[in-house]
Amino acid sequence: MKAPAKYLMIVTILAFFALTTCSKLSINQTAPDVPSNPSPADGDAIPPDTLDIELSWTCVDPNGDPLIYDIYFDTAAVPAIYDSLIETTSYEVTGLFYNRTYYWKIVATDNSGNVTEGPVWNFTVSWPSGGMIAFASDRDGTNDIFTMFSDGSHQRNLQTGDESDDFPSWSPDCQRIVFSSEIAGSGEIFVIGSDGTNKINISNNADEDLFPAWSPLGNKISFTTYRTGNLEIYIMNPDGSEQYNLTNNPFDDLMCSWSPTGEQLVFVSIRDADWEIYKMDADGSDQTRLTSNPGIDWFPSWSPNGLVIAFMSTRDGNYEIYLMNTDGSFQHNITNHASDDFYPRWSPDGSRIVFQSMRSGDWGIYTINIDGTNPQPIPDISAGDGEADWSPCY
Repeated sequence: MKAPAKYLMIVTILAFFALTTCSKLSINQTAPDVPSNPSPADGDAIPPDTLDIELSWTCVDPNGDPLIYDIYFDTAAVPAIYDSLIETTSYEVTGLFYNRTYYWKIVATDNSGNVTEGPVWNFTVSWPSGGMIAFASDRDGTNDIFTMFSDGSHQRNLQTGDESDDFPSWSPDCQRIVFSSEIAGSGEIFVIGSDGTNKINISNNADEDLFPAWSPLGNKISFTTYRTGNLEIYIMNPDGSEQYNLTNNPFDDLMCSWSPTGEQLVFVSIRDADWEIYKMDADGSDQTRLTSNPGIDWFPSWSPNGLVIAFMSTRDGNYEIYLMNTDGSFQHNITNHASDDFYPRWSPDGSRIVFQSMRSGDWGIYTINIDGTNPQPIPDISAGDGEADWSPCY
């Protein structure tokens, strides 16, 4: 029997709506375009004074659907999820740090649940020109480790703790700082990220540990300890393992600095009845005296080019900064000032020395050319600031 005309019309209308609906569903299943046009651009270098930055990108949906975004952001090459359900194509990240490469990507989702993952981009926050200086300060009530640009700007408290924290030393990649800290009356050696994160006790010893120094190869940290009943020079891995006595001497040995190759160390000892400068191989062998005078010679520091050692001495009646060749020859005063000058450390290019001085009437941090010319105070330094160490990166 032939179907009535009105039924044919209904079937036709239903078929039309079914076709239209399927067509719409098919269109809505189209995923968003791949996120593109990142800002900062992929591989960009960002100035070091830009520690808060706005990320932006481009992403459209072929159907004009609204999109939401997940942001992955990290210093790891495979970034972790950072934030989600972002409805705009820009996002501010804060608290970045120098000498860090940051990786990020965008994942776009439309209102039908279709997902498109973007590529991983990266940008690097540059290290400050001239490097950075780490130093100890009690300006905030307790002795903490601070960092600053070498011109004194961008001073930052790393919030190393409620204890007295001293003697910072940079890792060769400038990612971390090792320092000593007083805990319950005893010194311990700690490592902290140069951005103030991930503070870790690496010496974990009940006796006094202090004066840490990071090796230029990054594989060892030297330090002074009282655990044998007198002060000795030890080394350990940066995680605190394999702690080993290098000096093994009944007299006090302390305050060491590494040669730029990591093959030797220079240190202080009273083994010959006076505080003098010595050097030794990195395994503790061939301990050789470099200075011989009735004054106090302390805090040696090996130059980046390996040719010169800076140190402080009282041989002229007050503490002054001296230089000498690595065989002990040509010992000469470069500060020649009536006030005490302490704790010399080299600039990364070897052209200047940073030191602590009373020449303004209070303690301050200064720099000076290695020929003794152009001594300059670092601005905005407080009276309790000192023990400065110049970063090897610049």
